[in-house]
Amino acid sequence: MNNKICINELAVLLSEKENISVENSKEIIVALRDEMAIALKSKKPIQLRGFGSFSYNTFPSRNVRNPKTGETLLSKTRTKIKFKQSSLSIQIK
Repeated sequence: MNNKICINELAVLLSEKENISVENSKEIIVALRDEMAIALKSKKPIQLRGFGSFSYNTFPSRNVRNPKTGETLLSKTRTKIKFKQSSLSIQIK
């Protein structure tokens, strides 16, 4: 059973709730997604009250060991997008 909702299904739900066309609701969803991506690429945090927040974490390089050869190497600096769920959305469950 697949519990995921794709953009098209979300657009239909939004259009029914807000009395707008499916095309307009899909444009809104895609625009929101694109703006969130731009903000995250610029390393700006995003906070959606009642839903959660997205932030950009940078992990510095560190010494790592190759378990096969025992050689010590320096790992690359890594970046990761972090999502923290809102306490309000936790209460909804």
